Amino acid sequence: GLNKASTALLALAGIISPTQANQGVLSADPLHRLASFTAAFVLDARSLAGDHAGCLDILRRYFGGMIDLGATTFWEDFDITWLDNGGRIDELPNPGSIDVHARYGQSCYTGHRHSFCHGWSASPTSWLTREVLGVRPDPTNPLKITLRPNLDTLKFAQGTWPTPAGPLHIHHERQSDGSIRTSWNASDKNILVNCPE
Repeated sequence: GLNKASTALLALAGIISPTQANQGVLSADPLHRLASFTAAFVLDARSLAGDHAGCLDILRRYFGGMIDLGATTFWEDFDITWLDNGGRIDELPNPGSIDVHARYGQSCYTGHRHSFCHGWSASPTSWLTREVLGVRPDPTNPLKITLRPNLDTLKFAQGTWPTPAGPLHIHHERQSDGSIRTSWNASDKNILVNCPE
């Protein structure tokens, strides 16, 4: 069978449908055989299939697993099984727990060699900005921003989008009727925001 990154790339390239990729490989055992540095492809393909709930689950449990082990940045290499008796990296190794930095890693990443601050693994930041906050900058005018939030199961989301004229602060909140109320604060009057219903 195909691995998750390869399957996601097939969907993103239009060779197979995102729904086919998601149902066949990406949502099956979703936290295993996932690589932190190729998770962007998986998140994007699952989003195209309309599976935002599955993406949020990956962020909570897979990337959240790194946080559970003491991460403050995105790791180059991570496997969900490291949580089984894994010791936190921000504490001295304890007898009876596994030193995940010393023991785990694959290929050239073994024995203290994988990075605990790896830009390729930072896909949750771009995914959350694009898919949850819904930030869609105009490709011809970076000061023109369209907001299309997708909170899925979240009650609210907030963040800041940098523009050449300064930051755009965004807040989305789910209302009791299920609708989403959006507010923003642009640091410059030249920042144009469109938020279609």
